[in-house]
Amino acid sequence: MCINKAWLTDNKIFFEIGAALIFGVASIIFGVASYKVSKNQLAISEIQFQPHLFVNEFYIIDDASGKAYETKLTINNSGAPLINPVISERTFYVVTQENTSYWVPVNGYYFGQYDSNVPIGEISNMIGNNNNNIYVKLYREFLSESFKKLYGFVNIKRITMVRVNYETQSGNSGIEFFIGERRADNEWIEEVFEAHDKSIPLEIVDLTADVVMDAVNNLKNTNPILVRN
Repeated sequence: MCINKAWLTDNKIFFEIGAALIFGVASIIFGVASYKVSKNQLAISEIQFQPHLFVNEFYIIDDASGKAYETKLTINNSGAPLINPVISERTFYVVTQENTSYWVPVNGYYFGQYDSNVPIGEISNMIGNNNNNIYVKLYREFLSESFKKLYGFVNIKRITMVRVNYETQSGNSGIEFFIGERRADNEWIEEVFEAHDKSIPLEIVDLTADVVMDAVNNLKNTNPILVRN
């Protein structure tokens, strides 16, 4: 027992240094953990003051025929309240031919916009008179044998982009873009909005496949930003 006490006395300095090192390491670990907790709390608090926007598109079904005759689009917020949101849309008929897509600006697919003036929930919706029936009629033209003999196999689809400018309760401004229902962060989208505004969009009513293909040929020379390989 005396030997153990003597050994402990002689080596006390090593225990003191070891204890100091352990305490120092523990302090560092505790400090890092506290920093991560504080960082997470800050991130959570920032999220609480941010809106959560999402877009829904859905068909309106005719009770008699059971067919979708119109498409409706809604813009929704399930996050922090928005202040002064400004919502706009641009619609394109995207024609794909030989692995190249041509974004043809069109007008009239969504011609009515109704803002609810509420900060949370459905903040806006857009409708169009018989818009899906009009598009389906054009789509069938692209599938016809007479069209294929002239142009070969060409695919067409309708895409609507949405832009939402807003302010938050904390005074920050924001902007979000959507392609259909998908959120998008791409500078090209803002360029496409500007290109749509500078163009003369085709009116969807009574639009024919031949007119759309003429617009495709024009895009190749006049508006290359709307041509995607």
